[in-house]
Amino acid sequence: MSDAANKYSIMISGSVEPLAEALRTSGLGRYISGISAVPPGANLERALILHPASILVITEDAALRYAPAAYKKGCLAVLLVNDRVPHLHTYIDSGVFCCTRAELPATLPQLLAACTRLRETRGEAEALRGKLDEARLISRAKLLLISRFKMSEDEAHRFLERSAMDNCTKLRNAAESVIRTYEE
Repeated sequence: MSDAANKYSIMISGSVEPLAEALRTSGLGRYISGISAVPPGANLERALILHPASILVITEDAALRYAPAAYKKGCLAVLLVNDRVPHLHTYIDSGVFCCTRAELPATLPQLLAACTRLRETRGEAEALRGKLDEARLISRAKLLLISRFKMSEDEAHRFLERSAMDNCTKLRNAAESVIRTYEE
């Protein structure tokens, strides 16, 4: 895995110093590609849209309500660093990491490990989604060939394979061509 694949960008809502100090003392700074700060009271959702981050760290009470939504918006991880979090179970149930300032140095390695696993899982899911889309496209093309030319499924599949080989292209491209040509 490349160095870039092992690096994470961090956005901090609230005080930057506890995280910066924890990164310095833990030696985990080499895994961080950049840290950006959102001023207190700023629109956190807008900040994440403008400057996507792998990890969102929330240290201010005003931003707590955004923690569960940030995870769903694409952050690999959300970390609440707060010594007094009301309804802590609500955040944990949403997949949000929670720790106190004192626990931050011990939590960071776990957080980065979880981000690595999640990044790999998202990559695998994306690859599977692509394969599923391709299978649907090929099936749609075969159905068109079956309905238009009264081919069997095997004949339609062989037609697509032959078309792909004749044109030195992928089966997906042959299926797209059939769909463009014969779909109404």
